[in-house]
Amino acid sequence: MSLARKIRCTVSAIAAHGGGVYTVDLAPSGILPPFRPGQFAHLTVDDYDPSSFWPESRVFSIASSPHEKKRLRICYLKPEMPKNVWLVYGARNPGLLLFREMIEGQLAKVPNFHLVYFTEDQTAELAAQVVGLAKPPACVSGRISLDALFQQVPDAAKKVFYLSGPPIMLNTLSSGLRQRGLPPDQIRMDAWE
Repeated sequence: MSLARKIRCTVSAIAAHGGGVYTVDLAPSGILPPFRPGQFAHLTVDDYDPSSFWPESRVFSIASSPHEKKRLRICYLKPEMPKNVWLVYGARNPGLLLFREMIEGQLAKVPNFHLVYFTEDQTAELAAQVVGLAKPPACVSGRISLDALFQQVPDAAKKVFYLSGPPIMLNTLSSGLRQRGLPPDQIRMDAWE
């Protein structure tokens, strides 16, 4: 197993080739270690602590020649502007909303991310807890229903639905979406039971 090396770099050039394709040249603070064509580099703007987890990073294939030791070149395709993502998350009560803190933390970081909670119990308490968030999620009382969901999500009939949950929920929601005229390519399922 190879050892991870931290190499500070500065951006020395950016070339836009059109169609969202870019080349970025990075000037390393020292000599690059040996690499083979097509190997990848983890790039991050956060400090890397080898005794801890990897910082948030992106992986890019190295486009430099292995003989170049003073330049690291990467090429990438910049994706289109992200579409709005709506997470509709249901549970019996707020205590059963797994990963809630992490999900709510993304509301402030990801501008096109929206959240709707459905809870059967303690919905008013949940609404009071999230009111201070930068972008408070909607809190709806009851199980996830398409009638309520279509009221919360703009142009819901034009969205692609990724359903995950117990079989009865998947069957109910997917059947309801088909009854509303959504084609099969707009209904994706992750049946985990």
